[in-house]
Amino acid sequence: MDDDDILVGEDIEYETREVSEDVGWYDSSPFFVASKNDESPDGFYGSYNSVTDNLANSKKQFIEIFHIPTQKNVFFKSFLTAFQDNFSTEYTKESVFGRMDPIATYKRTGRQITLGWDVPSSGLSEAKENLAKMNRLIQFLYPVYDPGNGGATTMRSGPIFKIKMGNLIIRPGFTQPGGGVDASAKDGGLPGIIEGFSYAPKLEYGVYDPGKLAGGKDVQIANAKHWSSTDKTSDATVSYDGALYPKVVSAQIQFTVLHDTPLGWEMEGDEAKLRNGGVANSRFPYGGDNAPFDPATGKRAAPYVEQADWQSWLDLEKDLILRRIDVRANKLLQPSRDVKQFFGG
Repeated sequence: MDDDDILVGEDIEYETREVSEDVGWYDSSPFFVASKNDESPDGFYGSYNSVTDNLANSKKQFIEIFHIPTQKNVFFKSFLTAFQDNFSTEYTKESVFGRMDPIATYKRTGRQITLGWDVPSSGLSEAKENLAKMNRLIQFLYPVYDPGNGGATTMRSGPIFKIKMGNLIIRPGFTQPGGGVDASAKDGGLPGIIEGFSYAPKLEYGVYDPGKLAGGKDVQIANAKHWSSTDKTSDATVSYDGALYPKVVSAQIQFTVLHDTPLGWEMEGDEAKLRNGGVANSRFPYGGDNAPFDPATGKRAAPYVEQADWQSWLDLEKDLILRRIDVRANKLLQPSRDVKQFFGG
């Protein structure tokens, strides 16, 4: 092998359980595997563990998109580039004669999430898997049909999804402590429709353009037409078919939420309570947990916000007292100021 024949990646086996046509069941727990090259025949490219895989697997930092009509799903690591959650309240406004402001009648509260993320690869294997995942997500954007007689088809369902990402995108009722924040998208995902999707390879990071050996294996070599696959002396011809695998891809979706959980308030006498029992929606929409855990009882106390800095609390109280004194002093002195102003003083 010449000095310029630098081996930068070889694909022996890559993870396809999420996108393989042979997998007919729902995979509720992802397992990210960037490389399984532990038996590289040439000794130049060994196995390794990706830090990003460890974060996604152990800390569950991933995005899961579940396609309801087909019961299939796909996972991406949470390399977020954009997250914006927009709540829009709509009213019907009617202008009437003699009234300065219109009469506003409430119609609905809508929610749309803009979610963007990068999809990096640590090698050729993961770049292939990432492309397969993008293919699958784009396929999800098309409807499901029932084949009919004579070649006619009937649409069974349009594309509808459930998306789950930690506690930031989650179905109401799964956000309270112990309420299944780590649930799958099938059970705890937020339902809705994807109204926009963009796929943009970051070409400044380059692409993989692997060649194929006679045996069918892919190999990525810089500036080389031949590669020693066994004893590093006998060359094996490398052919190319023009396939490109981006090293980093940027994706973004516009997700319109379809609420399937009662939200809002209910009045019981003079007391306002959240609908749906209150407990399930008490931490809508993002959850969180600020309740202390008691190891002795194994339970959590009532939620509270701890005041960690007493000095800041005292400063706040002092500022409020001074403001009250200033307001009262102004009220007491105002009559004498008015008299003085009346006599031109």
